[in-house]
Amino acid sequence: MSQKNKKTTEEMLKEAEDLLNEARDAVLSAGSKTQGPKGATAGGKTKAGSAGKTGDQKGSDVKKKKKASAKTDRTSTEAEKEARDPKKGKAGTKKIATETKKAAAGKKKTMSDDQVSEKIREDDTDAEDDDDFCFDDQDDDFDADDFAGINVSTKMSLVSSYIEAFEKNGIHYDFDPDEDIIVTGFQLDCRLASAKVLIRFSDDDVTVRTLVPLKASEEVRQDVMEYITRANFGLRGGCFEMDLDDGGIFYRTYINCQGLIEIPECIILESVFFPLKIMEIYGNGLAAVMMGFSDPETEIEKAEQAEIRRMEERQAE
Repeated sequence: MSQKNKKTTEEMLKEAEDLLNEARDAVLSAGSKTQGPKGATAGGKTKAGSAGKTGDQKGSDVKKKKKASAKTDRTSTEAEKEARDPKKGKAGTKKIATETKKAAAGKKKTMSDDQVSEKIREDDTDAEDDDDFCFDDQDDDFDADDFAGINVSTKMSLVSSYIEAFEKNGIHYDFDPDEDIIVTGFQLDCRLASAKVLIRFSDDDVTVRTLVPLKASEEVRQDVMEYITRANFGLRGGCFEMDLDDGGIFYRTYINCQGLIEIPECIILESVFFPLKIMEIYGNGLAAVMMGFSDPETEIEKAEQAEIRRMEERQAE
């Protein structure tokens, strides 16, 4: 209720009181002896008194309603504040949590080379199966029935060239005569620690795949893909490849053997050791990206700058 309405009610009560007093004075001055005047006086008192009482009660009710309204307004205001504050608190907490998470994501984890190598050895069990590196769909290529009409001796002469070169240089290997695949392995001077080499023969070519002993998880495959793409740029003598379905990574090189019966030893050794050298150049960065420790661009720059320094040092000697 507004202030104007309250004042009007008080004025109305005062006017009613004045009328009551005037009526009482008139009755007393008339000195009527009949009951009518007394009844009138009584009626007047009753009506006036009733009217006065009702006015007071209305005034009291007005004040009570105003206080109740004010109290309700205060309660509503406090309730709104309480309703807003927890929300703000939660929003603030969420914001802090998000910023903390971003800060944690921005801060790269670090591990020693020994710890990284140990982690790779722990995860190396899955990489032991050749089928994990996309060779399962090629197994049927070496069934005996498929050799009809081709010169098998040419393929075997290429296999013999590799075996002879390996035995001459003391390289341990396994040979699968059913599939004509040579498998060997080497220790690496980088966080990858080691690599398995699979050499597959056909009549026209030899394909050498040097396998990374760790698969990229789904969370980092995009980063790993960027890393090996940057590494491949301008790279001669092969390239990194990754199976996007399972995260298997290898370095592939290729020898065109058309018209050849034997492969020179220097080419054989280069087909094996060149990929291993590339693994050592890019291995630390690849391991860091695969484990989520760093970003591709930073690691590529570190790897290539380090190799440039090594080349300069060799030239200075």
